[in-house]
Amino acid sequence: MNLVGGFLDKKHTQHLDSQEGYFLNCKMYVMPQKSVKNKIASISVIIPCYNCEDTILRALRSVEEQTLTPKEVIIINDGSSLPSSNNIIDICNSRKEKAFRTILINLGQNCGPGFARNAGRKISSCEYLAFLDADDAWHPMKLEIQYDWMKRRPDVLMTGHQSIVIPTDTDLSSIKLPKKWEAIQVKASIQLFSNRFHTRSVMIKNESPFRFTTKRGNSEDYELWLEIVLSKFPAWRLELPLSFTYKSQYGSGGLSGRLHQMEKKEIASYFELYRKKLIPALFLITLIPVSLTKYLKRIIIANIRKRLKR
Repeated sequence: MNLVGGFLDKKHTQHLDSQEGYFLNCKMYVMPQKSVKNKIASISVIIPCYNCEDTILRALRSVEEQTLTPKEVIIINDGSSLPSSNNIIDICNSRKEKAFRTILINLGQNCGPGFARNAGRKISSCEYLAFLDADDAWHPMKLEIQYDWMKRRPDVLMTGHQSIVIPTDTDLSSIKLPKKWEAIQVKASIQLFSNRFHTRSVMIKNESPFRFTTKRGNSEDYELWLEIVLSKFPAWRLELPLSFTYKSQYGSGGLSGRLHQMEKKEIASYFELYRKKLIPALFLITLIPVSLTKYLKRIIIANIRKRLKR
């Protein structure tokens, strides 16, 4: 491997090592970037990655093809196996000389996506954060549309947008966007019963006081979005399909396939929000049966999809 850049300096390594009480053998590589005349926005793209060498290149290409260039892309290798880690480093090294700065953080152990995103945020240097998973992708105009919308509304802390499932061979630039669309403010009464924010769609101000919980390997993102809207910070959803996934939400591999674990941790999130006095006891009693009903629906959908594939 031809590693480019250098290790994270000792001060920042200690800063990451102490996060949430974990000891991490953390290293960071900074890939050189080329100077460009294109407009560069103060956006840090944060991509957690666990054994993601088969998909990370597709995700990075969707960032490279943005009509508005982010200042930096931070990839957090969340304790991948050694062969996978070596491949991830090689892939990131192959993307050097791009318009944005590419930073690769290698965590010493697998800590989960919430911890990985928090670690990336620790070293981010931009006004806005945009989250992308290593197995997802963005429409070429995603950052331009979302960043422009938020810059014109400085009171808004967070936005998301529609996300759709597409075939793996889809040309992202061929996906046409509607000329007319609307933005809807997401209130707590909506978000509590139906998650309106896929993580791959979220852009948030770096000044936000909220962080992903590291207690749960699932639902850490849903809990964060709930905490924001329950704390009465403005959160909006743009009704445009600007992010893409290549697998069904339920019944597929990865975290989304573990429906039982997801349900347990979603309910745990509700109890945590109750503990923080963000939802009253009566509301908690209402939420749990609603959540269980949704869980049963997901089980049915997943089983139907499995049978159709046979």
